[in-house]
Amino acid sequence: MGYHVFDFFPFYESARAALLASPLGILVNGLGALHVFFVLSGYVLALSLTHDARPGKLLRFYVRRLLRIHPPYVVAVLFAWAMTLGLQRVSAGAAPLNASASCFHLPASLLPRALMLPSLAFGQLPVGWSLFVELAMSVIFPLLLWLGRRAHPLVLIALGFFLFRPLDVRLGFLVFTLDFALGIAIFLAPPRIESFIAALSGPATAAWIVVTVVLLQAPYAVSWWNTGESGMHARYAPHMIVPLALGSALLVAATLHQPSVRRFFAARWIASLGTISFSFYLIHFTVLTFLVCRFTGHSLSVPGAIGIGVVAFAVSVGLSTVAYRFVEAPSMNAGRAVGRAIATWGGRAPKGS
Repeated sequence: MGYHVFDFFPFYESARAALLASPLGILVNGLGALHVFFVLSGYVLALSLTHDARPGKLLRFYVRRLLRIHPPYVVAVLFAWAMTLGLQRVSAGAAPLNASASCFHLPASLLPRALMLPSLAFGQLPVGWSLFVELAMSVIFPLLLWLGRRAHPLVLIALGFFLFRPLDVRLGFLVFTLDFALGIAIFLAPPRIESFIAALSGPATAAWIVVTVVLLQAPYAVSWWNTGESGMHARYAPHMIVPLALGSALLVAATLHQPSVRRFFAARWIASLGTISFSFYLIHFTVLTFLVCRFTGHSLSVPGAIGIGVVAFAVSVGLSTVAYRFVEAPSMNAGRAVGRAIATWGGRAPKGS
């Protein structure tokens, strides 16, 4: 959300790039946060798939993933569409894709296509593209986990580097294989690595976190130093993805195995935000742009943008709490219920059927 609020700051590109490259840039590093999301998904999916030994495991995995991602996405698109009623109508080809130009309303005729699979929804829900990555990577995830367990996690990481040049333009999501591979590698890490991280001294832990932050900020700093730009136009390039993925992996590993880091992220207010974080991710952009488009006309000062951001954060937390209870949690429960039915059916099915 800090990144999307930052997009409304009245800065020239050079000043924007300099701030993003500075130590303060970690507060608006939306792309870095997204890589944390992908690495963490790799770990959690490996945990879930490995610990499930009941019949129909793969089918159950796919059903749970679909119900985990798609119903909340559909509700988020419909919410964004309803919130933009009365704004300018645009065609699919003209749909803006960034926060500073998102005051538009998608024609109803395009809604069925937008709701079919997670996507940008023709620009109505820009954050939706990452859900497509999650769903697409889920399709091949069992194969990735199998490769990591049968060969070696380093082989899986090497595959992630190889796939920086996708086999086909329609498989562009594969550039994020490295993130999921690192998440799997953290899950498969031998106990001695976990023990090493857990035994880090206070200064060593601080150094670990410093390296993590440096990696998460490095792509912007290097780009700003070389070109005076943020480098966001090359967000899918290897020189952007590698440090962000590695920094995210260090953060996830420290959170899992380093007691002091784990205690910090286990704080009640962080855990509460974590519970509603998926709904918050889907809703916050719509709330933010609604406030800007309806009440400011884009004429924002830095204090004005921060003020809008604070209000949008509070409103988004409230709406996300409701969405979690009435959309997200029921979707997860439905996935578990179908999973139990598949396990029951598989356990009763005759051998060889």
